[in-house]
Amino acid sequence: MGFCRVPSAPAADVLIKGDGVAGTNAATVALGMGAQVTLSTVRLRFCDALRPSLVVARTIFSTRASIVDLVTKADLVIGAVCVGLPHQNSLPAQ
Repeated sequence: MGFCRVPSAPAADVLIKGDGVAGTNAATVALGMGAQVTLSTVRLRFCDALRPSLVVARTIFSTRASIVDLVTKADLVIGAVCVGLPHQNSLPAQ
């Protein structure tokens, strides 16, 4: 079963939590389907510098308050965060 946008319907509002391979691929697919995409990350500079193809996606800094606000408004929420890895706390220098 595929997902396609009906021309008269408003675009889906998609929230993606995570900016890694899975998150950026999910954003690319959702953008290609005409969705309004919000990418939630803790690495804004990293995301903006390495993901130029996602310029039409909205990028926000991931906080508890922003996630709570956006989850209530989103039509679809995709969790693409890798948790529990030893290198998780070693983010690139800003």
